[in-house]
Parts: sequence; C-alpha cells; structure tokens
Amino acid sequence: MQNEGAPAAILASLNALPQGGVVMVLYLLIPAIFLATTVNSAAYTLSDVASINLQPGEEPARWYLVFWGIVLTSISIILMYGDGLEALQTLSIITALPLVFIMLLMIASFMKWVHQGEKDGIHIYEGVPYDEPEEQTVEITIERGKKDKNKGKVIQKENLI
Repeated sequence: MQNEGAPAAILASLNALPQGGVVMVLYLLIPAIFLATTVNSAAYTLSDVASINLQPGEEPARWYLVFWGIVLTSISIILMYGDGLEALQTLSIITALPLVFIMLLMIASFMKWVHQGEKDGIHIYEGVPYDEPEEQTVEITIERGKKDKNKGKVIQKENLI
C-alpha cells in the first residue's frame, strides 16, 4: 500500500469499514455535490456581475449561467490534465498579484478613514459618540389565569438607561 500512494490507502481504509461500499459511495458523492454547488454559485455570481442592465431582483439569462459554468469547468479540467499542481500554483500567483495592489489601496483608504474620524472626534477604541438615552418606564403585567390576583395590574417599574 505504501508503493501505491495516498489514494490507494484511503480507498483501502474506506473498504475496511463496516458497510464499506456505502461509505465509498458517500465518499465520492459528497465532493461531487460540493463541486457542483460551488461551480453553480460561482457561475451565478459571474453572470450576475457581468450582466449589463440587470435590474435588482432580476435573474441573469440562463445561457449566461451555462456559459460561465462551461468556462469554469473547462479551466478546472485544463488545470487538472495539464501540469496539475504546478499550473494551479502559477495561475494562483498570476491572478493574486494584481490583488496585492487592491489590498494596499484598501489599507490606505482604511487608514485615511481612521485619521479622518480622529480629526472629527470619533475614536475607534472609544466607540462612536452618542446622546444619552432618555429615562423610560417599563410596565410589566401578569396575565396567567383567573386565580392570579395581579391580573392586568402593574407590578414592577424599571428605569432603563
């Protein structure tokens, strides 16, 4: 089993369990469902964002969902049958590099927001200034049944801050 690698060890372990065939089917079915829902969600998001003049609450066109689903699936297949992990690592680096600049802009924007808040008298560590709430009276009544002597009467008053 050591010569055959990790996949063979996993399959042998699953077959050794009670009801190994059922466990094996579940082991293959759950990732397939996960993959299908992930690709569907990504295709929906891409088609929704890339659609022009899409009104709020309106669904993107079905053909657009299918298009993005095919694109995402084909990219996965190409990476899987291409160089495998090396191609995936290279693609990750290439796509992540522009995000570094976006993250730097977000950090600069956050710092600017914090400094502007301090100039306006708002300190993040102290919280946002607020007005003191007015004193309120709470009336509690008991409505349990005929035997209750306090039915419908105010039994407690509290002041809330």
